[in-house]
Parts: sequence; C-alpha cells; structure tokens
Amino acid sequence: MIPSFSHLDRHNELLISTLKEFGDDDWRKPSYCPGWTAAHVIGHMTLGAHFYAHTVRNGQEGVQSIPFGAKDIPEFRQIRAARMEELTALSGEERIGRFQESVDGLQEAFASILPDNLDKPAWHPRCPTPIRLFPTQRFYELILHGWDIRNEPETSIIPEGLDHGAEILKERLPFFYNQAPDPDLEGFFRLETTDPAHAWGLEIRNRSAALRPPDGTGADVRLTASASDMILLACGRADIQARRASGALRIEGSEEKAEAFLKIFFSSF
Repeated sequence: MIPSFSHLDRHNELLISTLKEFGDDDWRKPSYCPGWTAAHVIGHMTLGAHFYAHTVRNGQEGVQSIPFGAKDIPEFRQIRAARMEELTALSGEERIGRFQESVDGLQEAFASILPDNLDKPAWHPRCPTPIRLFPTQRFYELILHGWDIRNEPETSIIPEGLDHGAEILKERLPFFYNQAPDPDLEGFFRLETTDPAHAWGLEIRNRSAALRPPDGTGADVRLTASASDMILLACGRADIQARRASGALRIEGSEEKAEAFLKIFFSSF
C-alpha cells in the first residue's frame, strides 16, 4: 500500500549505522542546515518521528490533533524548540538511543495504517495531509537530512535512495503546488532524471497541477537533471543558476514558463 514503508527500515538502519561511528567532533560538525550541527539535525528527526506517529494515529481516528499537547502552531514550535535543545545536550550514545526509539515508534504507527484510512487527512502545519503521504515525506527527510549531515554540497544523495526518491517527486510536486497555486502559471512540463532514469509530465491548468504521461511532444518546458540534483533542486538544496551553468540542469522550451516553474517548484522546503 505504501512503497516507502520498506525503504524506511533500510534507510533508518543506514543512518543509525553511520551515527554509531560518530565521535564528539562529528556531532558538533556544522551541517548544511544554517546554524545546525549534526546533533541538531538528529534531534529534529527524532522529534519529527514523534510528531508523525502522533498525527498518523490521530488521523486514522478522524482527529487532526497538534502534537506535543500544543494548543496552536506557535506553541507547537516553541515546545519543539525546547525539546530540540534537550536532545542536543545528550551524549552521542543517548541521542542515538532516543532516535532509535522514535523511529521504532513511527514504524509501528505506519504499520498500523489501514487501507481505508490512506486518504484520511492528518494534521501538518502546512496543510491537512493525506495519511499515505507521511511515510513518503519521512523517507524524503531521511535521504535529505543524511545529505545535510555530510555537508558536502557538491556530492550526491546516497544512490540507494534515488530511485524511490524520484518516484516520490511525481506525486509530491503537484500535491504541494495545489496547496498554494500560482494563478499566472500554466503549461505542460516534462521532467526527466538520469542515474536512475525517470520521466513524467506535469500539467498546470486553472490553478491546478496534475501528473501526466511524459509525452515529449508539445511540452512547453523540458527539464533534465540527475535524480539526485532533481531532488535537491526540488527541496531548495541546490543552486539553480550554478546547476544550469554547469549543464547539470538542462532546460528546453519557453524561458518565461521555465523561470516561473523554477521559482515555484525549486524552493526551500
């Protein structure tokens, strides 16, 4: 039902294995996320696992409940920030233990999802989100935050996550666009990745985006990049102009529509 579920087990295992090799200097190393060390990133992911487990379990009951007992989004963020500080103050071994505990709980919550509940909405600060999308979002966070911790911006996301990551983009891009559509953007966009190869169409009409077959004829814009670069660009983690200048991102077709697309879809998340 949820392809990301099996991938999560493997990528949790890979990340935890890496963390077990960390010394104090590794935990204090700056990550790609401004102002955050590796310890902050893992604290964030630990709290994210608790958040998702809470919201998925409540969503199945038809309740959109804010995690951590918060009454509103500002309080949710305040509590989360305070708990982040607690996690970053732990020893490396304790931090890994808390992370392992949180991911085990999240996997149990994901395993409890019933087929009839996949499209039920669950709470998220951006917008109510179908339960089926939380495992895919968590997978994205694993491959991206693993990349953030390395803090080597010119390197790729680990290859093992790229095929599934590219598949996720096909649903992820139209979903988030449709939460805040741009009235001035219309057209048919063909996206292609290499290493591994994927292709799909994205049609935007009447303030709505929908996945379409990757028909190359008649596309207003064609965008091509490696799967790693496409994912990084779609999450605001790669410099668009630098990628275009190097040829890593190739764009054909209407420059006006391409610029509008890049501004909307290749932004920070």
